[in-house]
Order: sequence, then structure tokens, then C-alpha cells
Amino acid sequence: MLERRFSIIKYMGKTPYLATCERCHLKFFTPTALSRKPVEAEQNLRNRFEIHKCRPDDVGEVATLQHAHFRVCATVKIKRPEQSGQADQQLTTVTG
Repeated sequence: MLERRFSIIKYMGKTPYLATCERCHLKFFTPTALSRKPVEAEQNLRNRFEIHKCRPDDVGEVATLQHAHFRVCATVKIKRPEQSGQADQQLTTVTG
């Protein structure tokens, strides 16, 4: 099982503003009130990391999904005003 590990991943100037738990990938953001106080901002992020609980069912799934490539396919029914009286058309969109 992976160990919980605190990691600061983004800074705004010298102030850390985004941290994560490397086990469950939960993200922690710095409150706006601490945006100009680097020491207090880091302490706030560490405190929030310490009190969070990794959910065991998320650990493996999140790690797997993070490295997966997704292709989303959605079928949406649309009705165009110029086609009044005709059956609904289906539009399939693919993103990826």
C-alpha cells in the first residue's frame, strides 16, 4: 500500500497555493487570505493534509485513472426548429 506523502505542486510567487496527497491525490488549496503569507500558507496546507483521511477504495482507482487516456462518446437527442413535425435526430459527439 502506498504511503501518504505531502507534496506542494504549485506556487504563486513564493507562496505555496496547491498541494496534494500523493497517495489519494486529494488537492489542497491556499485560502486567499494567506496568499501573501508563505509560512502561514504552507502550515495551513500541511495541517489540512494531516487531518484528511485517504479513502482506501480511491487509492488504486485514482492512481490508475490518472494515467489512463479517456475517450468520451455521448449520444444526444436534438430537435431543430426548422424540422418541426419530424422525428428527433440523434447527434453523436466524440472527444478524446
